[in-house]
Amino acid sequence: MIIDPADLRRVRRELGITEKELAKLSGVSQSLIAKIELGLVDPSYSRMKAISEAIMKISGLQGKASDIMTSPVIKVSPDDTVEKAAELFEKHNISQVPVMVGGTAVGSFTERDLIKLVSEKKDVKSAFSIRIKDVMGDIFPVVGSESPIPLVISLLEHSQAVLVSRMGDVVGIITRADVLKLRRRQT
Repeated sequence: MIIDPADLRRVRRELGITEKELAKLSGVSQSLIAKIELGLVDPSYSRMKAISEAIMKISGLQGKASDIMTSPVIKVSPDDTVEKAAELFEKHNISQVPVMVGGTAVGSFTERDLIKLVSEKKDVKSAFSIRIKDVMGDIFPVVGSESPIPLVISLLEHSQAVLVSRMGDVVGIITRADVLKLRRRQT
């Protein structure tokens, strides 16, 4: 992920690093960084790539989806009942599952969906006997296993989970809780 030159000063300051430190880490001159931040030059792709990679390294956001995914994926099939999904939520301390047929995602089911369903039904027992295919939500976003972590994080701002695929099959899942793994990579 390449940082927009217009955002460089803000990002650098948020990380608490000086132009000199960023120059040393990126292999780009301090004077060029200053000129980029002032909007005096339009940097080459290779220079912005080097600066962006240094910033990602400093921020701990370097790496790929497979580095923080959870595998194997806990999932349900369209013909499973809401009861089975609820049992998986409780047993594995999770709040969402992809709905899958083989290695392919066809939908999703979340605790939020469960709560909505239970609140709409007069009889709680009947809510848990409904088939997932009748109440499932949209498929979670899918990224390749080599996708950069910043992409995954941006998708998690709008979705409860991101599925990770390799050669067309879902091989992992990343939830907002998995972002905490980035802390361990800092030490």
